[in-house]
Amino acid sequence: MGFFMGDTFDINIRRVDESSSFKDQGRQRQEHEKKRQRKGAETAEGYVQEILTSIERAHALLAEKKSPFRFNVRREQEKVIIDIIMIDQGGGTATIIRKNITQQEFTDIIKNLETLDGMIIDLKA
Repeated sequence: MGFFMGDTFDINIRRVDESSSFKDQGRQRQEHEKKRQRKGAETAEGYVQEILTSIERAHALLAEKKSPFRFNVRREQEKVIIDIIMIDQGGGTATIIRKNITQQEFTDIIKNLETLDGMIIDLKA
């Protein structure tokens, strides 16, 4: 099939809107990233609040059982650090038993407190 002089062609011309420019797509991507980061921060705050609520409940159980153990929670940048401590008669920290326990260890300890008579702590870990 060849083209000859005088043949006619239909040409489709599509107008490109300014809103679909690369610059706007980049801006939309940045806005999406900011929303995702805000949601991540809200999720992280919810996670921290959930841990604090669990620790308050654990402290109440430990106090009820007259246990000298407590949890010390702190934030270092984006990480939540949980230590197991032993308190003295005045309620101050006497000894740090375990530093930086994992979320799973914390969950297991809370389950043990609720179902058993106390805490099971692996001092070798």
